[in-house]
Amino acid sequence: MQSRVPFSPVLAAALVAVVAGCTSTVAGSVISPSRGGTDAARPDPGNYPAKPASPYGNADSPAVGAVIEAHRMAAEVVVPNEVDPALTKPSWFNTGTLGMPDVLSIDIPSPGPQIAAAHHVLFGFSTCRVSAGPVDRQMLINVVLRFPDPPAATAAAAELADRVPPPVPGHPVPIQNHPAALAATYDAPDFHAAASFLPHGPYLLYQYAQSPQGTDAAARLIATTLDLQTPRIDAFRPTDPARFPDLPIDSIGFLNRVVPPDNGVKGTADFGAYQPQAALHFEADANARQLYGAGGVDAVAILRTTVYRARDPVSAQQLAAMAAADTAVQPGAAPAAGVPGLPSAKCFENRQRSRDQSAARFQCFGTAGRYSFKAASQDLLDVQQQMASQFLMLTA
Repeated sequence: MQSRVPFSPVLAAALVAVVAGCTSTVAGSVISPSRGGTDAARPDPGNYPAKPASPYGNADSPAVGAVIEAHRMAAEVVVPNEVDPALTKPSWFNTGTLGMPDVLSIDIPSPGPQIAAAHHVLFGFSTCRVSAGPVDRQMLINVVLRFPDPPAATAAAAELADRVPPPVPGHPVPIQNHPAALAATYDAPDFHAAASFLPHGPYLLYQYAQSPQGTDAAARLIATTLDLQTPRIDAFRPTDPARFPDLPIDSIGFLNRVVPPDNGVKGTADFGAYQPQAALHFEADANARQLYGAGGVDAVAILRTTVYRARDPVSAQQLAAMAAADTAVQPGAAPAAGVPGLPSAKCFENRQRSRDQSAARFQCFGTAGRYSFKAASQDLLDVQQQMASQFLMLTA
């Protein structure tokens, strides 16, 4: 997962404090003796923990609970490459949890966040992909916002459609199959776009699309998105906001065995536990859905490292091998020194970082029992120590 713009500093601090506490050994089943191919040397975690953290409790606050609920809802938010397989490249800036109204400015300009806050938006989730290529790229942003009730979502949609300034003067248009959508198209010499606000029960569904084929093509992208998104969000079982503080931080049972973020690090609302469909939003690999399926992935944890729970140890090894193989053939990828004490781990260096300075220079893949995991860093020793820590935390 790539980092996105940090959300509210207060909420970030609260979430990071929960997952970056002191570590301790916890009772529970030990992962099987299939230890991912260690050698005689013990992996060196450096200053990273070597034992699991104490089990995490509940959110204990409405704000942190809203973030956890957004992670749950993300499983029912359509990934743009489900709309068009050509949308292969994630835009991390527009992908992630919208835990506070002010973060909505990432997707909807002012006064959008203020309007959403005035109608008591609870949280949201945003996901974005673009097509490959340096110019004339297609783009789709898909956002789902949850409000307290349908009237609030309807009022917010009307006000957002009326008051949010367009990129250029636009023209109202209908969206096929979705007559309640408040949409417009925008035509300029260098882009062709469409945007839509659709209230749907207590949810507001927002899309922004660009297409080199023109505004009609952009509007069709939105129509297809809504064809998929409306039934998906109907399938979501929302938690009563009064119960947000009671939501468990670790809904998957192994978040405390994942390398935590550093104390004092700028946190993001995307740290946490995910169902597989939700975790796909954070995957750069266009083959991630197929990898998840092949490995029988049933849960994903995202903290300093990312850990996948696979069907069994063999599936975990296959998942790591396939992910490493996909990374190896990426432009600029080259083998890097492995992890001392963990010879089965595979590491790579990205030698084309100049094109994207946010991309990690080094990335490694490994396994421990039925868990597959990966780590990334700008520094080789750091990524090696993350991998060592992750292996030790999973096998303690």
